[in-house]
Amino acid sequence: MKKSVVFFLAVFAILSSLQINAQTVSEKTARNAAFNMLIMKNPAFSGTPEILESVAVPGTTTSAPEVFIYNNPQGGFAIISGDKAASPVIGYSTTGSIPSSSWNANFAEWIQDAVDQIKFYRQNTTKSTNNIDEEWDYLLTGNSTSNPFHSTKAILPFLRSMWGQDGVYNDMCPEDGNGEALVGCVATAMAQIIYYYQFPETGYGSHSYNAYGYGTQSVNFAASTYNYNEMAGDPQFPMPEIAELSYHCGVAVDMSYGYDGSGAYTWDVPDALTTYFRYASANYRSRMSYNSTTWATLMRTNLDLYRPVLYSGSGSSGGHAFVMDGYEGTNYFHFDWGWDGYANGYFYLTALNPAGSEFNDDHQCVESIYPPTASYPYGCTGSKTFTSTFGTIEDGSGPIDNYEANSNCSWLISPGPQCDYFKITFEELDLATDDSVKFYAGPDASSPLAAAFSGSTIPTYFNVNSSQVFIQFVSNSTSQSKGFLFNYVGHIPVGCTGIVSLTNPTDTFDDGSGTNTYGNSCFCRWNIQPPGATSITVNFISFEMGDEYDYVRVIDAISSDVLAEYYKGDNPTSVTAATSKVTVMFQSNTSVVANGFTVVYSTTTDIEEHPDGFSMLVYPNPATDVLHIVPGSNTEGASVVMFDFSGRCVYNSVADGNSIMIPLSGLSSGLYNVGLISGDRTVWQKVVVE
Repeated sequence: MKKSVVFFLAVFAILSSLQINAQTVSEKTARNAAFNMLIMKNPAFSGTPEILESVAVPGTTTSAPEVFIYNNPQGGFAIISGDKAASPVIGYSTTGSIPSSSWNANFAEWIQDAVDQIKFYRQNTTKSTNNIDEEWDYLLTGNSTSNPFHSTKAILPFLRSMWGQDGVYNDMCPEDGNGEALVGCVATAMAQIIYYYQFPETGYGSHSYNAYGYGTQSVNFAASTYNYNEMAGDPQFPMPEIAELSYHCGVAVDMSYGYDGSGAYTWDVPDALTTYFRYASANYRSRMSYNSTTWATLMRTNLDLYRPVLYSGSGSSGGHAFVMDGYEGTNYFHFDWGWDGYANGYFYLTALNPAGSEFNDDHQCVESIYPPTASYPYGCTGSKTFTSTFGTIEDGSGPIDNYEANSNCSWLISPGPQCDYFKITFEELDLATDDSVKFYAGPDASSPLAAAFSGSTIPTYFNVNSSQVFIQFVSNSTSQSKGFLFNYVGHIPVGCTGIVSLTNPTDTFDDGSGTNTYGNSCFCRWNIQPPGATSITVNFISFEMGDEYDYVRVIDAISSDVLAEYYKGDNPTSVTAATSKVTVMFQSNTSVVANGFTVVYSTTTDIEEHPDGFSMLVYPNPATDVLHIVPGSNTEGASVVMFDFSGRCVYNSVADGNSIMIPLSGLSSGLYNVGLISGDRTVWQKVVVE
């Protein structure tokens, strides 16, 4: 069925006194233009322009904004010029959105450049061109004889990652009192391109420099191995290999680190890539040496070969680098801003009006980035074993070339018995008809077949219910295709959860994993609070943590003092505290795990007891809502009293052989004395009311 684009006509009142000039675009017109652009690019969108959500643009004129931004709640966004002297669509995407605040510096500078261009056109009464008029006319009315936004050729975005500068990415960057410095936009762009090629496996040489405020930064690239199989395009938890690659890219370009921003020069990238990362080519280019047509042609030449371009521009806040990885038509190029995927989309590359000032003369790029053909791509041979609980596996042909004929290779995912199943998610899949990739629930191809794939239809994620997964890829000798790339994440059952209360005078407990390793993201507490305890001793029978982020903490729950804290490599000693309650807390992160720990504890009490059984048990201590008193044998008729430390009696009763419950809601927090009195026989115990 043929789909038609519905155009929403903007009706204007000719109120020149309210307009800056005849070319100013109203909010309603901009909204209609945004909706028509989005529905043109994806006819599956539905609704009316009113569903679009406006995003405030800093630095624009309040009465006549230079730029309008709209998010589509169904996915996607459009950035519209506020003046008809400029091309109407500055940028767009049919997926994702633009946050309403805290913009990435790269994106913010690009939008500010568009604002500045339109301000310049207004100040200089720049007139629109015939092409610009056609674009506006078609977008608002559909009256043009041809669609100026129709692209005869396009390269869809091909970058394999959506990385950023903080969170999981800057874990290895230097830190100061504010925390870890940001990765830096140049390093993030480099790291994404290196991950795209998954080259090199090892670096070359070493480099040191002094980063102002952070001291000497050094990397031995030759001794570094980059484990791309332990990285992911959209990491959901810390991946040390990504953090290491991001930091190494920063050191390679002498990154000037900072907590709120890190910077480096684009022209340093080619030498860093070809020297430390072994790339065969990487060329620095400046826009000032090209006109707009030849510059755009240079970009498309790289993108036609599926080679990402490291692109940069500069503005009032400095230079900003990102990755160009696709295009649509003549003017729109796809940008990954290095902002965790936010605002990725197609953006107008050249000046918004060719008759105006060339605002993009300061643009630069690094192009022709490619590994040495003698050693890349690696190909697919033999068998590899991966011991990480997460990772990425590809067929070995890289992102550009087809896989080899007669391939027969395999991978074994075997991190240990702690995983009970693995979640498999394909990012890329393109196999010839007779070629296949198979997943077995076990250590080899004799294990049960869990799944098999051929063709190019990417499946939804699936689970392999086993502690090991064997993957086999076989191709024939006739036809080949692009291959595959998938992510895997092992599921580790959480051994412990929540809070456990332990009231036996002596007992043992562990992290809950049994003979397996403990789980990821554990946060568990054991409250040791036997009735009448005055001293508690904690001993570790066994102890092993997975990395420096996992730990066990022993806390005096009455004073909140930390009695001990143990990490990977520690040998815990016995901990004794003169208290009635001790908390043992265990926390693990989302990656490396180990065998965990086992604890045995013992207590001493100060419960007074006469030889004839005249005694009482008081619990809990400390108490919050209710205090329980259990009189011992031979106590009937004895008085049960409770005094605060000023000597005031706050409770008085008679023991009758049954347990006594004292409500505490009306009492102030503090120390109290509880007594059992009968003639010359007395038993006293101190109690803390919280």
